[in-house]
Amino acid sequence: MPFATFSFYRKHIMMNAHTEGNGIKTALIPVDLCELSPIYQRDQGRHVAHIASNWDDNKAGHLEASERGDHFNIWDGGNRLRAAVMVGKTHVLCNIRTGLTDEDEAHLFVTQEENVTKLTQYDKFIAACASGEEHGKVALLLRDICDEYGIKIKKACGKNSAGVLTAISVALAITNNEPDELRWVFRIIREANWHMEPGAYSRSVIMALNYVYTARCDISPDELRTEIVKIISQSSPKRFEYMARACYIDRKPSNAMASVIEHYINKLPQYGERKVQELPTRGLIF
Repeated sequence: MPFATFSFYRKHIMMNAHTEGNGIKTALIPVDLCELSPIYQRDQGRHVAHIASNWDDNKAGHLEASERGDHFNIWDGGNRLRAAVMVGKTHVLCNIRTGLTDEDEAHLFVTQEENVTKLTQYDKFIAACASGEEHGKVALLLRDICDEYGIKIKKACGKNSAGVLTAISVALAITNNEPDELRWVFRIIREANWHMEPGAYSRSVIMALNYVYTARCDISPDELRTEIVKIISQSSPKRFEYMARACYIDRKPSNAMASVIEHYINKLPQYGERKVQELPTRGLIF
């Protein structure tokens, strides 16, 4: 676009922009007039595609722009800009600052969250429950399942995590996919007498049991649950995790715990031997 034409558009945009109390202007800017800094604006292709496939104008928010001589520089919101172009948007809503240098923009990008309290998984869960059946049905179902098993969902529990679900995001994902699988996981924890043990409803434990449930579809869920309870009830969540990590030092805690469970199941003659990595001779003592 010729500079003279841009100058006309720029004046039109800035004259009609809404000015906030802090002096920052807000306006719709044509995507053709937007540019990104190649230095710190990351191109996350998969994330951009996800935003585009789930595009919602109400969630897009404001991009952060800086008025330059021949364009508007988007110093925050690059992935949203790319996604907007993918879905055919011609304009994006921006907060516009003037008189910024490259260094000023980079500094704002780095420090923009210094005075912002990030939402926790608990905060998002409570908000989802408050959003009602249409938008928060998975969160409401998770809340009901936790009530069934006497599990608390709290903002922060620190070391006192007995009977508290600390892996909210993992539990939500399982609930969204298969609610009965989460009930299966919670029942194992109950039957192993882990319910009031610290860490029983942690990310590591829930993911480990989820892995085994998915991997051992050759065994009925009830039989599998019975065998797992026999294995893990000899220990506690923390002790079982420590032992598993000692056996599989190169794996994440959840993977290590799942591997130990599967190792013992594979030793049972009724289920046959499957090809799994042999555990070290040390560590298989509860």
